[in-house]
Amino acid sequence: MSKFWLAVKDGLEAISYFFVVVGILFGVVQYLTFLKTNRQQIAVSYILEFQADEMVQARLNLQRHWYVYPVAAISGKIGSSDVIDQLAMSFIFPGKKVQTDDLVRVVDFLDLIGACVRESVCDEITIHRHFGTYSRNLYCLYQAPLERLRKEYILTHLGLAMRDMIIANQKVSQVSSNSGVNCSIR
Repeated sequence: MSKFWLAVKDGLEAISYFFVVVGILFGVVQYLTFLKTNRQQIAVSYILEFQADEMVQARLNLQRHWYVYPVAAISGKIGSSDVIDQLAMSFIFPGKKVQTDDLVRVVDFLDLIGACVRESVCDEITIHRHFGTYSRNLYCLYQAPLERLRKEYILTHLGLAMRDMIIANQKVSQVSSNSGVNCSIR
């Protein structure tokens, strides 16, 4: 073979390697874009599920009790966390099955979302934007009943994935606390 054809062959081989590398990079970018879009779609499906009638009713049942108490007025004062804990316990225990069921239903759902974020199945930004404030406030208001449900009713993991999600969100937004969830309403 002549030197010309060997040079052409080498040039074509180099060009083909270049296009293979470009194709691989393009494939990786497409795959990562697909993963991000898929995580966002999963997050949106959880948002829609959170807006379902049963879940909305459970959330309203839990919020209804707090409307008559000036939580914002007492928060941050000495003993306010004890008052909030006592109020929350009176809403859930003893024998208030509907409120207990509602609390478990909502917290279990938020635990599922927390696990989804922890395992990078859901888009973290979308989840935190939609559920962050609500989950933090719910956790802070119902912290004492959640602890009791974990200890006395063998719901050992109830609220823990939600708590971890809240703490992760606090670290992202630079409002972290060394003691766990920053409960500004307590």
